[in-house]
Amino acid sequence: MIRPFHVWHLPSSQWGMDKGARMAGGTRWFPLILFIAMVSLRPLVAQDMPSPTRINPVAPTAITENARRLLELGQLYMGRNNPAYACTPEELTAQQRNDAAQPALSTLQQLTTLYPKYADGWLWLGIALTETLCYSKQSPKGAPSSTPATITEGVRAFRTAYECNPTDLVCVTYYGDALMQYRADFDAARQLWENYFKIAKTDMQKVTALTQAARACLNKAYFGKIEKRLSPEQVKQEFQAAERFVQQAAAICPQAPHVTAMQGLLKQYRTTLYGK
Repeated sequence: MIRPFHVWHLPSSQWGMDKGARMAGGTRWFPLILFIAMVSLRPLVAQDMPSPTRINPVAPTAITENARRLLELGQLYMGRNNPAYACTPEELTAQQRNDAAQPALSTLQQLTTLYPKYADGWLWLGIALTETLCYSKQSPKGAPSSTPATITEGVRAFRTAYECNPTDLVCVTYYGDALMQYRADFDAARQLWENYFKIAKTDMQKVTALTQAARACLNKAYFGKIEKRLSPEQVKQEFQAAERFVQQAAAICPQAPHVTAMQGLLKQYRTTLYGK
């Protein structure tokens, strides 16, 4: 799948909940060629979830110390299984990493059961369901252990995190990435980011919303073309929509990495998509 912005993995130094640090250091850029792996996942996910609805900003639910401790425990186990989420690097055997997978999942499931309005709990449950690794002699660095069922559950968890706190950029980002990566629902992802743009408070938040909306349009144009689901005119319309989003973002902050990366991708795929 076209992924101008890779899933913004949580910074190891902050357990992933510092939004400013995430914005500054969590963005990674990946080329279009990764679509092959993403396409292989798309048919595996149930299409039973509605598209994002209008954002109604609400105050985050008050969280107890017990909830925070459960979250930290779940994060600890998750970091032991998948080093990308570790607070600090650990030298562990393959068996120790494998053994951490189930406690991570069960701890976060317990957390969301006890505190169903805790956005961070649902966010990390989604991560555990989709990002857990399995280690073996064939995969000493770990291979994805997700299944069609856990992917479906993971997307639902990301959606619930978003619904619990729809103004939180981290929750919006993970849910938006899940919509594109696992469901290939580019229209829903675009709407999600357009909704977020309406309530964004800073220029960086607005630029992020606009460039992510452009990303959704570019995905739709590309897959619509190669899978022959869109006519040439529809492909052109989606590409031009992506261009408009990027132009809006450039008017706000022309030198932002999000903007320059998307400008480069649009230039790269213009001829591929509609020959100009």
